[in-house]
This record gives sequence, structure tokens and C-alpha cells, in this order.
Amino acid sequence: MNYNETNTTNNTLEHDHLLELLKYHEEEGVFTYNYSPCNSIHKGQIAGCINGNGYMHIRIQGTIYQQHRLVYFYMTGMWPQKQIDHKNHITHDNRWSNLREVSISDNMRNKSLYSNNTSGCPGVTFEERRGHWRAVIRNNNKSIHLGYFNTKTEAICARKEAEHKYNYYSNHGIDSNHYTVRGNI
Repeated sequence: MNYNETNTTNNTLEHDHLLELLKYHEEEGVFTYNYSPCNSIHKGQIAGCINGNGYMHIRIQGTIYQQHRLVYFYMTGMWPQKQIDHKNHITHDNRWSNLREVSISDNMRNKSLYSNNTSGCPGVTFEERRGHWRAVIRNNNKSIHLGYFNTKTEAICARKEAEHKYNYYSNHGIDSNHYTVRGNI
């Protein structure tokens, strides 16, 4: 997910024109050029590059497009109206089977574990002042306190029950390094 991805382009690219310019390889999740746009890029070469946030983007006639949004447009013929979620949390894995259009709140239910997390479970922290583990969860943009617990295991169980109750995705909180991307052109 990109924080501003719902309106990053003016979406003036026509679907037929995209099909003329690029070929999408569904199993590998990459685009290749159907033509040679310049001397250094040849027909059949993989299009795009990874930006500073780990997302693939492609420049088409002076406009930069996020590749995961182009994939959705390529496959459906319509620009996405919501965010595009990478199911496995790998932001450059743009295989069609790894992408889905979701609301912002649904996308927040499928996040990788933050690098500064110390408990191994999102929403579970140790409160040194109280000497207990605390579990919280967010739903409908509100933080819900699940309780204080004597053990980390109890706090994680409470958090997992709440994730199920609030329809979080099963891989929420799993580190994206857990996954591997398969396929080559």
C-alpha cells in the first residue's frame, strides 16, 4: 500500500493504448515492452523499476504509473477506485494472483509486522509501568483496548481472537521476508 496511491495519476492512459505499449506476464507479475521506446530499451525488455518505497513503477509517455495499479487496469480494463493490496506484503510482487482491490481499512488489516515490534505480534506490547502485557486492535478507525495480561501468550491469544472477530487477513502481522516471489521471464 502506498499512502497516497488512490490518486497518484490522472489516469488518462487508454486501455487499448496500454495493450499496444506493454505486455503483462501474469505468472511473473511483470510488464515487457511491445516496442523499443528508445535506443537503450528494446522490445521484450522488462519495463519499470523499483521506487524508494519498494513499489514498481513505469513511466509511460512522461507519466509515472504504479505498476500494481497498471496491472489492475490491464487485467480489468478499469482503473481501480480503491487501493491495491499486495496479499503477501511484497510490494514489488505484482502477479495478478497477489493483487486485490480493497478499501483503506481492509488494506490496514493486511500489514506486515513493523520492524520496531518487540512482541512478534501487532498490537501486543509490554507495559513496564504495569508489569503486564497489553493487547489492542483497531477497527473502524478506533483503537480497542483488549486488556492487560500476565503473559505474552495470553495477550497474543486475545489479539488473534480480535483479528478473527474484526475480519483481519490471516497473514496480517507476518513479516514480508517470510514470503518468496517465484517466476522469471
